[in-house]
Amino acid sequence: MKSLHIKSLPIFTMLICLVVLFSVQALPVFSNEERVWYNNEGISALNAQDFPLAISMFEQALRIDSSYALAKENLSIACNNYGIRLQNNPKKAITQFHKSMYFNPNNTTTRHNLELLIIALHKNPKAFKDRLKLADDALKEHDRIGALIEYQQALAIEENSAVRSKLKELNRQIVASHR
Repeated sequence: MKSLHIKSLPIFTMLICLVVLFSVQALPVFSNEERVWYNNEGISALNAQDFPLAISMFEQALRIDSSYALAKENLSIACNNYGIRLQNNPKKAITQFHKSMYFNPNNTTTRHNLELLIIALHKNPKAFKDRLKLADDALKEHDRIGALIEYQQALAIEENSAVRSKLKELNRQIVASHR
C-alpha cells in the first residue's frame, strides 16, 4: 500500500492562518435579530419608565442598523418621556426634547412639549431671536443636536443666510461624527 505524503506547511504560515482564522471569528457580526432584541429591550425599559436604559437600548439598535425606523421612533418617544420627567431641570429636559425631535422631526407631541418648556423659560418659541439664542446656547454647551434643532426652528420662522450657513456646517459636523 502506498503511503500518502502530506506536505507540511512551515510553522510561520500555519501561525498566520490561525491568527487570520481567529481574527475573523472575533469580529462582531450583528444580525437583524440583534437589532430587534435591543429594540425590544428598549421597549421593556420604556414600559418600566427606565428612560436612560430605554434610550441606551434604542441607540444600540441604531448602532447596528442606523436605518432602523422603529428604533428611531421608539428613541424619540423615550427621549420625549424622559424630557417630561426632567421638566424641573429645564436644561436637561430641553436636551431630551431636542434629541427626540432629531430622531423624529414630525413628532408633534415633542414639538409641543418643547414649546411649553421654552415658554416656561420666559422665551417665545415663535420668535426668531429666542430660537437663535437657544441654538447658540446649545452650541456653547457642545450640544450639536440641540443647536441643529433650534437653528432649524429659527429658520422656519425667518430665513437668514448666516443661520443657514451655521446649520449647513453643523449638519456636516454631525454627519462626520457618525462615521
